[in-house]
Amino acid sequence: MSDLLKNAVYAGIGLVETVTEEVEKGFKDLQEKGKNSNNEARKLLDELVEKSASKKDEIEDKFNHVVEKLGYTRKDELEALKRRIEELEEKLAEKTAKKATAEA
Repeated sequence: MSDLLKNAVYAGIGLVETVTEEVEKGFKDLQEKGKNSNNEARKLLDELVEKSASKKDEIEDKFNHVVEKLGYTRKDELEALKRRIEELEEKLAEKTAKKATAEA
């Protein structure tokens, strides 16, 4: 996989995490100053975390789309193909053994 692509995805995810941390810090500061009640701060923080999670999913979706477009195979797809090949090899071995037994 392209290092540039990988770095771009990691940068996007890092940005989401950094923003989340900064906003959490800001909410804590506001709470300490008494400008927001605990419930209001918690509600805003929960909304931010939810939005951050959706952005992370969006970034991952875009990354997967780019990977697919570039023709890379994902690890789970490769593992599925390996399992399928093993199953077919077992079936072929069984048929070959049955054929050899029948001919004997």
